Amino acid sequence: MQTLVYPGHAVAVALQIMNAFPNLDAANKRDDDEFPAALNHPEVTGAATEVFSALQLLTWARDYGVSPEQFIQRANETWTASRMKGDHADALEPGQQQADDLRDAFIAKYSQWFETVPA
Repeated sequence: MQTLVYPGHAVAVALQIMNAFPNLDAANKRDDDEFPAALNHPEVTGAATEVFSALQLLTWARDYGVSPEQFIQRANETWTASRMKGDHADALEPGQQQADDLRDAFIAKYSQWFETVPA
C-alpha cells in the first residue's frame, strides 16, 4: 500500500490492520502495557487515535454484521468530522482520496477477513 496520509483514514488504517493480522482478536490482543497489538505493529502506520478508531469500527463491524459499505460510510463521516474540527485539516482531501482509491481493495479484504473472525 502507498504511504498513509497522516493521521490515517479509518479505511486505510483498517486495511493495514487486516493485512497485518489474521483476525480482529489478534489485532486487539493486549501487550504487557495493555495496548492492542495493532498499535505497535510496524505495518500499521496511522496515528494512535486513528488506529484505536479503526479497531473500534472493526469491532462494531464484527459485532453488528456491518457491511463494508456501512463501514466506509461511518469511516468517511468520522474522517470528515475530525478534519473539520481542525485536527490535520490539510489531510481532509488527500486522506479521503486515498480511502476512495483503496475502496475496492478494502472491500475485498474486509469480506475475506471477516470470514475468519470468530463471532
